[in-house]
Parts: sequence; structure tokens; C-alpha cells
Amino acid sequence: MTEAERIENMVTAGRLNRAEADDILATLADLEGAEASLDSIQEELRPDVGKPNIGKSDIGKPDIGEPDIGEPGLGEFEMGEPNAAASKIISAAQQNAGVTYWVHVELLAGDIDIRADDHLSEPKLLSGKARIEREGADFWVRPVVTSYKSRGDGFLDRVGEMAAKFASRVGDLELRVPADCGVHVRSKAGDIDISGVAFIKGEFMAGDVDVSNVGGFDINATAGDISVDTIVTSGQHSIRAAAGEVNLRLRAGSSAAVTGRVSMGEASVNRRDGGSFESVRGGAGENVNLSVGAGAAAVDVALSTGSLEVDVDG
Repeated sequence: MTEAERIENMVTAGRLNRAEADDILATLADLEGAEASLDSIQEELRPDVGKPNIGKSDIGKPDIGEPDIGEPGLGEFEMGEPNAAASKIISAAQQNAGVTYWVHVELLAGDIDIRADDHLSEPKLLSGKARIEREGADFWVRPVVTSYKSRGDGFLDRVGEMAAKFASRVGDLELRVPADCGVHVRSKAGDIDISGVAFIKGEFMAGDVDVSNVGGFDINATAGDISVDTIVTSGQHSIRAAAGEVNLRLRAGSSAAVTGRVSMGEASVNRRDGGSFESVRGGAGENVNLSVGAGAAAVDVALSTGSLEVDVDG
């Protein structure tokens, strides 16, 4: 008997209502999509050097894939090529968070550390095998392709070329950027630390995400823990995740209406400002709603499975 059949039997037996069953079935579908995405990452991160028939390598064009969590996914991007959609990122965010231009970062795997520096007028790479290119008002941070001097067209030469290209797409990155820029990051695997920028838009497949002191955020993730610690006073902000733990901390001075939804798992709210909140359990999940300050900004968090914690400073 499949999980779906078990759930339908629980509906028939009166142990679940139709709405609760639909929520659980949707969550199971999300998890299956997340598991497939993670499997594809493992395959892509494993250099295929054991097969004599190498053929044509498409290693320079990673496909981020699309996490099935009920919202627009990561889509597809080609490493090193401009992404038309990325050039039109959230005009509302640009207006509300004071973004003057965007820094786009695309990396297959590796830890990424991005922090604002008030003394900079453009991005500065501290470490990592990457190059910074300007396109219009925006900047793109792309891997530097490792060159390999082949001595022939034999099997070992092809293996060396493939290994060199693969190494170009994997590695840690440390970047400093001006505080008034927005940062757009796409990564398949690795931990992400971002602090002090005007806005962060991120699409992540696997790894922990730590965001602090930003003007705004729009985060989509498949698997991993997410922590956002900041002040919000206007605009729209969102977190979408398939599986993991999400912690949202709103610092004193924030003004936001917060909506949190966990399809399978639990949500909790810790208010040190004396305010109240609403919590509603349904099926295997839980929803929370609260207003902080005047409720000027809109913060929406949706998690398929895991736990959500919202902390509000006094």
C-alpha cells in the first residue's frame, strides 16, 4: 500500500478530513521532488571519469532544476551567460529596499560568503576562482574556467579536460559588496552567509542559509536550514522551503505583518515585545499569523516539512 493510499483510507475512516489529506499529499509530493533534486545534485557533483566513452561534456551548463514546493522554482541557467529573468528581478524590491544595482552570483557548489562594505563602490572578490564582469548597471560573478593543455585526444586527456572544467564550477567564494546593492545568488550545494546588503534574492538547492541585517529578502530553497535575522519596515519579503528548519528573527524597530505556513511540522512564535499571535493547527501542519509594530511590511514564510520559529525582539 502506498502512502497516498494510506492517507485516503484515513479519510474514509474519518481520521482525516479532505482538506487535511490534501495538505499531506501535497507535502509528500514536495518531498519527492526535493529528493529527486538532491539526487541530481549528487550525480552532477560526481565527475564521470570512470567511463571510457566520455563523449561531449555539457559540464559548463548546470541546470539548477526546479524544486516542487508549490511556487516558482529555480528554473534553468547557464553558467557564464546572462540570465534575462535575473535582469528583471523584483522591481518592487528595488523600489522598497533602496537597491541601486544587482550583483549576480552563480556557483554549482561551494560555500559563499557575501558581506557589505560601506567603503566600496563596486564588488570586490576576496577569495575564490571567479571573475567579476559588469553588464550595464549590474555585476556578474562567474567561475573562472580552468584551462587544461591536452597533449592528445586519448582517454586520459579527455579525463583531464573534464576534471579541469569540473573544478572550475566547485569552490568557496568570499565577496564584499556595497551596502546599497541587491544580491542575487544561485547555488546547488553549499552554505550561504550574506550580511548587510539592501536585498537578497536566492535560489538554493542544498545547504544552510544565514542572512542578517538586510533590507529585504526573497529566498527559495529545497533542503537545508534557513536563518534570517534583520529589521523590516516596508516592502514584501518571502521564504519558500521544501524541507528543513526556518528561523526568522525580527529585530526591534520592525514593522511587519507575518504569515507562516508549515504543511507538515510545527511553527512557534517567541515575542519579547509583549505582542500576541494567532496559531492554528490543521492536519499535520500549523499556521501562524502576527503583526509587528504597524505591520507595514509583508513577510510570508511557507515550509513544506520541518519547523518554523519566529522570534520578535522587544
